[in-house]
Amino acid sequence: KPFLLPQNLKDGQLDINVSIGKIEKIIDANTSKSTSNILFAFIGQKGKILNLRDIETSLESVNRVPSSKSTFKITPSDKSDYSVIKVYTKRTQLPFDFTLGVSGKKDFKDKNPYVISTLSIYNTLSINDILRFSLNGSYIQEKYQSTKGN
Repeated sequence: KPFLLPQNLKDGQLDINVSIGKIEKIIDANTSKSTSNILFAFIGQKGKILNLRDIETSLESVNRVPSSKSTFKITPSDKSDYSVIKVYTKRTQLPFDFTLGVSGKKDFKDKNPYVISTLSIYNTLSINDILRFSLNGSYIQEKYQSTKGN
């Protein structure tokens, strides 16, 4: 934060002093607590010099989960030269999704369609994680993979 000290301006020079700000805490704006997904994303930043690029990079870790969108606000702390990072999170969809795809060589009447299914569950461990189960294959592929040798 920039500030001025008493000085003589008769020489035509103005000296601006800058104090380096640090992070006191990083909290969820709704609960005023540090939740596990915030702690996991902002590892080691508490007490360090406030670097906007590091905060934005950490926020991308929170936003990698498609079920929520987060922003932040930097507010002054009660401690001198410290700031509080408040993370605002908004749920944008359910914490899971399911996709199903079918493809055939010629059309949907193909005797051997290839089926693809994926179940994704978001933030199951509250550390900005994505748990994904995928299943794909076709009838012929299943038939040949399950046969026993002679």
